[in-house]
Order: sequence, then C-alpha cells, then structure tokens
Amino acid sequence: MSRIIFVTGTGTGIGKTHVTCQAIKNRKKAGFRVNALKPVISGFDPENAADSDTGLLLEALDRDITDETINAISPWRFEAPLSPDQAAEAEGRSLNIEELVDFCTSACTADYDYHFIEGVGGLMVPLNATHTVLDWIKALKCDIWLVAGTYLGSLSHTLSVCDVLDHHNLSLSQLILSESEDNSVGLQKTAATLQGFLPEISINSLQREINE
Repeated sequence: MSRIIFVTGTGTGIGKTHVTCQAIKNRKKAGFRVNALKPVISGFDPENAADSDTGLLLEALDRDITDETINAISPWRFEAPLSPDQAAEAEGRSLNIEELVDFCTSACTADYDYHFIEGVGGLMVPLNATHTVLDWIKALKCDIWLVAGTYLGSLSHTLSVCDVLDHHNLSLSQLILSESEDNSVGLQKTAATLQGFLPEISINSLQREINE
C-alpha cells in the first residue's frame, strides 16, 4: 500500500521543499518508488522553473523539467508571490478545493511506495475564500509532516500549529526542524524545548536523516 505524506509548515520559506527533496532522495536511494506533488505554487516564474519548488522536486525525482512534467505535479501555478487565494484573485482565477483533493487522490496511485504532497505556505494559509491548507489535509486523510524553523519566535508558531492539529483530531507523524538563516536559537535548544511540550512526537532536524 502506498504511503501518502503531506508536508506542511509553520509558515512560508521555512524549508518544506528542502525537506521533501531530501526525503525523496533518501527513499529512492533505498530502492523505493517515490512520487511527489506540489499541486499549488505561488510566485511561479516559468522562465525560471528549474529554481522553483516544482523544479527542485522534479530534479529530486530524476525527471526532466518540461511543461508536461511541471503541469503533472503543479497544475495550480500563480505568478504573484502571495497566498493562493490572493494570487489566484490577481489573475481572475479561483482555486476549487474539491478539484484539488480529487487531483491529489487520483495522482496517488499504487504504482509508488511513497507519495509526498508538499503544501503551500503554512497550515492556515487560505486557498480560497472559505478553505485553508488545513481543510486540504483533512480531506486527504494522510500522514502529516510539519516543518518548522529555529528562528526566535518559532516555538510559539510551532506549538500553535500543533494545537490546531490536535483541536481537529489530526495526528502529527513527524516534526522536522529546518535551521533558520536569521535569528536562529539553534537546533538543539529548539528541539529540546519542543520535545518537552510534545513528548509523543518524533522530532528530527534537516541535517539528520529523516526517520520513518
């Protein structure tokens, strides 16, 4: 049976793509069949597709970066670097969550051992006027990985996201710390504090191999 893992974050630019790419490479190296999706992406520049989150995922999957492969994993692409609801509105478009969920469900076939679905922004980012990434995750019924930073303020952001997940009866499979470039208080200190509040959750860092 395929395992579906949704990778979300405490916010945007936190390291979701880097974590997902590392997970893809680790599992491919171990001989697993791996697929990945980045269904929704904002700030997408088709002239610089190779450096986009979509391009990086395709590279990790050892696939060519073409219009066809880009569309296959990222059908909802928006130019403005805004939340999906705002980016879509800027183009006179809207994002239908039922279509989004159907796309993910159809793409996650038994042909692969692992399916990684990288979200957009943080857990509570609006997809449209009535739905957030949280609603997307709830509809998919998948494993959840949360990527968090080590910047000053990350503790509150991370614990807040975990509280929201718990409130909605969603279990976090893994918390991955991605060391922040600015104002980092350190991986060890951040992990130790979070583990005290989240003793039942596996916490890993970007530098270490991600566990099952």
